[in-house]
Amino acid sequence: MKAGTGFEIWENGSNFKGEYRLGKKHGKGVFTAADGSSFAGEFVEDAMDGNGTYKFADGRSYNGQWRRSQMDGYGKMEWPDGRKYDGAFSEDRKHGDGTFIWPDQRCYTGQWNMGKQHGEGKYVDAKGRSKKGEWNAGHRMRWTEDFSHQ
Repeated sequence: MKAGTGFEIWENGSNFKGEYRLGKKHGKGVFTAADGSSFAGEFVEDAMDGNGTYKFADGRSYNGQWRRSQMDGYGKMEWPDGRKYDGAFSEDRKHGDGTFIWPDQRCYTGQWNMGKQHGEGKYVDAKGRSKKGEWNAGHRMRWTEDFSHQ
């Protein structure tokens, strides 16, 4: 049974270098998948659990908290095109309070539910003007405050 620090490689080229306990990845380590994606962080019984950074094969990256191999807790996601999200996650989705920034610097700060804007939030356009509003499942329902003149 694997225990301590080690290195494992699979037939498809995936590999893991890190800590084992009772035959499972447990503690700090780096897993690299055959598609080039990788996770560096904490494992609990073979699952990404705790803090860590995942670099996706498509160029996205997530740095934050994990629970049972899902983004869960506080984290930051960045896309290759410049989009960014900084906030709460639950079960791999934006969920709770967070800020999403588009490449043109438009920004939404507010509540999220199951990956979509949901509840109260503040939207800032590319010119820096802001509005407060209410969203439901990713759709703006109404503005509650007009653009500010900045």
